[in-house]
Amino acid sequence: METFSQQFLTPHTIGEDSSLSNAATLRDTEFLAGYWKGTGFGGTVEEQWSLPLAGSMVGTFRLVKDGKNVFYEIMELAEIAGSLTLKVKHFTPEFIAWEEKDKFTTFHLVTIRNSVLYFNGLTIEKTEKGIRLYLRMKKKDGSVSEEVLDYAKIM
Repeated sequence: METFSQQFLTPHTIGEDSSLSNAATLRDTEFLAGYWKGTGFGGTVEEQWSLPLAGSMVGTFRLVKDGKNVFYEIMELAEIAGSLTLKVKHFTPEFIAWEEKDKFTTFHLVTIRNSVLYFNGLTIEKTEKGIRLYLRMKKKDGSVSEEVLDYAKIM
């Protein structure tokens, strides 16, 4: 456990560490399937996840602030080489991709501890009321912060 605790880059997110077990399947994440709504980034956040099928789960994300859409995401959580990888593509309210056509943001599973999924830079924790996501964010000045998103399952 000491190696694990040394890898925290923010209070709740860790970096990649080859000494930790990253073996997992979609059975470890199927609790995400459904419609989730909550708070984060100073607004209302929504996520919807499909059930596992053909080795992946597909999700969408939306942030609404002051009655306006701020940005969207399309996500794929996939079983790759005995572990899990989360790919995220971001879009403006006009549905213009932030990343280049063939690019996306990738989070690799680092480990699972006590029903908490630790990806590199992203942690998903199942709570009594729903799920809590911790996201490591790099600021323009180079510093790092942690954003917290709290969700309750709606359906």
